[in-house]
Amino acid sequence: MSQWKKFEDNAYRIVKKVHNKVQVTPNSRVRGQFSKTLREIDIKVDDYEWIAYECKDHKRAIDSPKMEQFIKKLEDIQAGKGAYISNSPFTK
Repeated sequence: MSQWKKFEDNAYRIVKKVHNKVQVTPNSRVRGQFSKTLREIDIKVDDYEWIAYECKDHKRAIDSPKMEQFIKKLEDIQAGKGAYISNSPFTK
């Protein structure tokens, strides 16, 4: 199993424990409202507002363009909330 897959699986197990009373699904696909394409969601939590988790196993810090991409993705898929799970720091 690849390192990033282990990272994503571990993140899924943690998210599932945190959201133990609702549906938690790994590797979901949601059609974007604007893009009209299927967008991959690393971990999808179906709560009163559904939550999209993005998992990144990077060696470099997560920069503003990556966060902007994630925000656009959240808007496109109409997620109620989103969270970024990363093993690296974020840039200022």
